[in-house]
Amino acid sequence: RLIQAIKKNLRIASLKMEGLAKTNATTYPKVISGDLRRSIKGRIEQRGNNVVLTLTAGKNPSLAYARAIELGYRPRNLAPRYYLRRAFMQVAQDLDKQYGDILSFALDASRPDVVYGIKGSN
Repeated sequence: RLIQAIKKNLRIASLKMEGLAKTNATTYPKVISGDLRRSIKGRIEQRGNNVVLTLTAGKNPSLAYARAIELGYRPRNLAPRYYLRRAFMQVAQDLDKQYGDILSFALDASRPDVVYGIKGSN
């Protein structure tokens, strides 16, 4: 039952994060083609005893710039925009209030696409 409740709340959270991130990607950085915004996905999945929520952007190789826009790119003097991180943190704060003792929050900056994740376990 706990896992089902966590899954339901994480699914709602993933939709909120995805919507906020798409709004963030519309305003800062400014939209040119909409490809970056369309690439933003929130999803949940079961991995063993864990329920994992991920918020990603730029999975398509033609969107390799998603990481540079999110985290910045020093060689081009591009400041981080944090369009995903801002959405993730806003919703994660609400989840932390509800499930802080059973959720862990992570940023996997080593991946070629940008991934933020929440893991809940029973």
